[in-house]
Amino acid sequence: MLKTLPNGKKIEISDTEPIIDNENPEWTDADFAQAKSVRQISELSSLLSCSKPQTKITLNLDNDLLKIIQATGKDWRTNINQALRKAYIR
Repeated sequence: MLKTLPNGKKIEISDTEPIIDNENPEWTDADFAQAKSVRQISELSSLLSCSKPQTKITLNLDNDLLKIIQATGKDWRTNINQALRKAYIR
């Protein structure tokens, strides 16, 4: 099925094929072994004191919807947050 996004971009979506997020591949054991805490990275540690704390959640979305959202670009997670804020906080 061909879907047109609000920005005019057209993408092909399917309800049956799995979504592969090439920007965020599944971590290997080696990745976990080399991982550092945000507190260990000076450039990121300042983010811990942000004025709007966030809660990490797991959310199930339909595959076609996720593909549409991911097609909006690298900041697709932020776009979800902004869309929900716009929809529920007026």
